[in-house]
Amino acid sequence: MAYTLAFKDENIQKLLSKKVELKIEVDTFFIKETNKKIVVKANSKTKKLTIDNSITDLVDLSKIPKKGVNYIGSKAQNMAYLIAISKEISFKTPEDAHAIPFYYYSKHIQKESISPLINELLTFPKKDSTVWINQQLKRIRDAIKKEPVDSELLSKLNLAFKNAKFKNFRFRSSTNAEDLDDFNGAGLYDSKTGILGDSIKTFEKAIKQVWASVWNEASYNERELFGIDQQNIAMGVLVHRSFPDELANGVVITKNIFRQNFPGITVNIQKGENSVVKPEKGEICEQFTAYHFNSGTNDDDFDVDYTSNSNLNDNEPLLSRKEMSRLFMVSKKIEERMYRYWRKNQFHPVDMEFKIVGENRDLYIKQVRPFND
Repeated sequence: MAYTLAFKDENIQKLLSKKVELKIEVDTFFIKETNKKIVVKANSKTKKLTIDNSITDLVDLSKIPKKGVNYIGSKAQNMAYLIAISKEISFKTPEDAHAIPFYYYSKHIQKESISPLINELLTFPKKDSTVWINQQLKRIRDAIKKEPVDSELLSKLNLAFKNAKFKNFRFRSSTNAEDLDDFNGAGLYDSKTGILGDSIKTFEKAIKQVWASVWNEASYNERELFGIDQQNIAMGVLVHRSFPDELANGVVITKNIFRQNFPGITVNIQKGENSVVKPEKGEICEQFTAYHFNSGTNDDDFDVDYTSNSNLNDNEPLLSRKEMSRLFMVSKKIEERMYRYWRKNQFHPVDMEFKIVGENRDLYIKQVRPFND
């Protein structure tokens, strides 16, 4: 249902912060205060999570870590695969990519100011008391941000990047509960920028903000819903140079999501660093399906069907025809290679994030994961 007057409706205003019962019918709905117990429709099977805390060194992703999923998370492990693939196929990956292993997050949350709060949350019997749960989640996030990060970790980061060409680095979540076959966790955790040697946007602040996002309301509730083991959640951090000057950014799904059994890739792209996933009010991104007839490489065989154009680019295409064709070929080859690494059916589609950067309009692929229909 959609109710456009929800924020103005006085009857709904009176029910804010109260437990309510909502009933939706064909052309109307009913909402009223209730004392009924909320039945949490969680997955009855708990998905167990693996944590290997034996790795204490920063992980250089220019080499593929062995069983890295267990100690740096899927997102960071998949970055290592992308870097390897980029040596065979013409695209770029974010420079200076490293991963902070689970060890440092696990050690951080064992502190006396944090651990009891997490235990109190996870053993709380009244799971339908959302007000208390949200307050407790905020207490946990605040406690994580207040405690200092292990100085040894910060020293390792400063050493790894001291001769880097870039000073701005992006710190991105790489938990053991995202980018999975049956749970991608998209948008649940936070990414933050840290600047080498900066006194305000410090590496330490960025790391703590990413760690704290494990206990965002959305991430906690989504894990509950999908039956994911909250006791063993762990946060690795993927670190690489940031992109403050991107020309465009987007998402590719390596299937035609609009027409079943038809070939193609589906692309959402927006100008600059404006979000495709969470657009600002009034922003419309460019969306199109692209495909090669006969799976060929000839531009004459290539076609594009637009669903929408970017209103931030005067409704003009953000990519040239040649760039679209290249994106198609690169994404299909990445799909094929990734399923060799994952040892899965190569015809299953993948979900990728990309950027167009610099005067030469370089194509960067910054993330790949299985696409969950």
